[in-house]
Amino acid sequence: MLKNIVFDIGGVLLSYKPQEYLVKKYVVDVAWDLLHLIYLSEEWGLLDKGDLTFEEARAKFKAKRPDLSSYIDFLTSRESLTELLQPMPDTVELIKELKNEGRNIYILSNYSPEGFSWLEEKNDFLHLADGVLISGIANISKPAPEIYQLLAHRHKIDPKRSVFFDDNSVNVEAARKEGFHSFVFESPEECRKIIAQLDEKCED
Repeated sequence: MLKNIVFDIGGVLLSYKPQEYLVKKYVVDVAWDLLHLIYLSEEWGLLDKGDLTFEEARAKFKAKRPDLSSYIDFLTSRESLTELLQPMPDTVELIKELKNEGRNIYILSNYSPEGFSWLEEKNDFLHLADGVLISGIANISKPAPEIYQLLAHRHKIDPKRSVFFDDNSVNVEAARKEGFHSFVFESPEECRKIIAQLDEKCED
């Protein structure tokens, strides 16, 4: 049986569609500016790496676009992040099923320490994980090979008896190079099929 199932968070366990989120809230021109200013920015990546706090990122965003200060305050808040990232019920149910089968569940995701703490407080199912590795805490982000190596070393898991699901093909390929069975997440049903196929290849 395949023992270890590793999940990303955004786009896998929690929906992450910032463009849709912004368009529902604001007029198109403002939504477009905010998408590029915040979610597609270099600063957002630095948050994930743990190189910036939300307070520091907020100040940088405001320095670039002081006219958008009130939007920036909201979109970098706990309220907004937990509103943007909503649980994907079918994947949550899959995690519970896999746990009941005696498998180990791990989370490997790019998030700031503060942002992940907000998500963890809001989403109890994240506590089902046997281990969690967050980029902003480890100061290494996907797709760096070191983060996959650290996951395996820290939790003493064999990549060959593990599968990793992520919504980003670059991250998936990086994990594959480190020996993990690795697939782009499509749906919980597809995950189940892949796990069943890998079960046949793994000895108990």
